[in-house]
Amino acid sequence: MTGGVIAAAAVYQLTPLKQACLVTCRSPMMFLAERWRHGRAGVVELGIRHGAWCLACCWALMAALFAVGVMSVGWMAPIAVFIAGEKLLPWPAAARRIVAVLMLALGLGAAFVPAEVPGFAEPDGGNARRRQRRRHAENALSPATRRQTCRCGNRKGRPSGFW
Repeated sequence: MTGGVIAAAAVYQLTPLKQACLVTCRSPMMFLAERWRHGRAGVVELGIRHGAWCLACCWALMAALFAVGVMSVGWMAPIAVFIAGEKLLPWPAAARRIVAVLMLALGLGAAFVPAEVPGFAEPDGGNARRRQRRRHAENALSPATRRQTCRCGNRKGRPSGFW
């Protein structure tokens, strides 16, 4: 599922809708000049309209960020660079294509070899793998040692410490 979300984000990068949204997002002064409204209600309306354009521009990258790991600084930084590059670089079409290729590579990696994607958060947080390792380690213990060891791994009668 994660690979599909990221691949969809890569495909969206190349759509005409993304290009139209990016044009509006890249030059907000023209947008503001054409749609200016006086008063507080006008300012709120203008902010909502411009926010909608920006959301339409970046929703796919945000969905990809959510898919690779919520609140993962390791993924927030590159995706923020992608967004900034699209908005600020002098060649927006090339920036969109580069981002699309990188996102497609990430999507394919997440779909086919998720363990090899650096910083990728597994859907269960890796708990299944830890449980499997713990069971394997418990089975390797002798029956006498297993009886003396509690579930948390400490031997009975020994206080658990921070070490």
